[in-house]
Amino acid sequence: MKVVHKGKDGKGTFTTGSGKGHELKVVPKRWAVQFRPTGEVWFYDGDSTLHLYFYKETEQGASLKVSSSNVIPALIKRAPKNILAHMQKVNLTNKTKL
Repeated sequence: MKVVHKGKDGKGTFTTGSGKGHELKVVPKRWAVQFRPTGEVWFYDGDSTLHLYFYKETEQGASLKVSSSNVIPALIKRAPKNILAHMQKVNLTNKTKL
C-alpha cells in the first residue's frame, strides 16, 4: 500500500509497510482502509491487526507515525465505526477483542 500526501509545499510521499519497502500482508476481500480528514489512515489487514498511519505537518517538516493494535491494543477503541463494523462482518473478531 502506498499513501501519497502532498503537503503545503506539494511534496510528501510516504510508503506504508512493515519495514523498508515491505508490503503489509492482507487477506484478499477482507482488508479495509479508511481515510480520515485529520491525516489518519486506518488499515485493517483482514486477519487480526488494525494499523493507524498518522500524517502530521509541522514547521519542522512532515512526519508519518505508525501504530498497530498488536502493539497498542487500545487502538481498536479509537477506530472508526466503519472499520469496526467491517471487522465484525468478516467474523474475525475472535483474535481481536473489540
